[in-house]
Amino acid sequence: DGDRVWYTGTHSPATPDYLGEGEIWLQEVDLNTWSLIGPISYLYRGACGGVWTEGPHLYKRDGRYYLITAEGGTGYHHAVMAAVADKITGPYVSNPRNPILTTRHLSYNNWV
Repeated sequence: DGDRVWYTGTHSPATPDYLGEGEIWLQEVDLNTWSLIGPISYLYRGACGGVWTEGPHLYKRDGRYYLITAEGGTGYHHAVMAAVADKITGPYVSNPRNPILTTRHLSYNNWV
């Protein structure tokens, strides 16, 4: 973002609301030392249940930040979620049409 570089990651939140809840976080990277610097920003705990939220990808388009994540594990409940923010550090608002890609509506014979 400009001359700044950011790292996004996922972890279990310090105070999860339920078992398996994931949380997406962001922190700036110092390119001289390749270390994380500054405060950690907690961006997103998912949508539609938020279980195993992972794989964050951030995109900037027309001055807004779009966060794309995976959620629901690798089986039947796997899905792709989207959220948007005006600042890279959030707050991120879930797309009301989440999940934007899934096979949840299909039978167990068609899971990803």
